[in-house]
Formats: sequence, structure tokens, C-alpha cells
Amino acid sequence: MNNSLSLRTNSKESDNVLCETCGKGTIVPDNPESEINHSFHCDNCGIKIHLEANVIVE
Repeated sequence: MNNSLSLRTNSKESDNVLCETCGKGTIVPDNPESEINHSFHCDNCGIKIHLEANVIVE
């Protein structure tokens, strides 16, 4: 299973999403106090992940 699919903009540090790059760290939000996060990083290797929000304009 692809762990990056487990990330959502409302993911918190307690969700424990394993880093696919190093296999040792956990992906945590850059701003854990915020209710919505778009940027995450690995607490072991430091890789950064940014999620783009889907916006539908009619």
C-alpha cells in the first residue's frame, strides 16, 4: 500500500504515516497546531511533501 495516499490535509502527528523514502521516520505536519495542513515532512530524513487542494470553479 502506498503510504502517501494515507495523508490528508487534516492528518495529525498521531496518524503515524510511515515515510516511504527512509522507512524509519514518520510523516508529520509542518504546522501541527493548525486544523488543516498542506505541508508535511519526515521526522527522520527530512523529506518534504506538499499537498495541493482540489478546487472546483463553476
